Amino acid sequence: MLAITAAVGFFLARRISCNSRQASFFLFGGLGTLALLGMTNAPLRVTFAFLEPRFEAVADSIARGDKPDYPIQIGPFRVIDGGIRDGSDAPYLMTSGQPYEINAFVRDPEGRFFNIWSITKLGAQWSYVEED
Repeated sequence: MLAITAAVGFFLARRISCNSRQASFFLFGGLGTLALLGMTNAPLRVTFAFLEPRFEAVADSIARGDKPDYPIQIGPFRVIDGGIRDGSDAPYLMTSGQPYEINAFVRDPEGRFFNIWSITKLGAQWSYVEED
């Protein structure tokens, strides 16, 4: 991805006849933008913000004890399973699952009851957890 950004920056700089200072701006500006997006998980947060009502509806269904028909497509996310984690009342919507590894949206901002490798808080009630 960094190589593509550098190439696009170089191409744009050549295309619009930039001097080396302007070309550096394109290159480092693009690289800085990519780094910022990676550090903040902005694409995940923005996408989830638009789709949160749909996640809430599925989580409410699970909390009532219903068993939705999986897989469920919520925007770009494919939910393959879900449930309530043992010892909690926090519904989770699993997006990938290997034995002993779960990536899931969890209606618990701290991701409690999961063996967390990575957590991204998505608002007051939700988080995206990756288990190890």
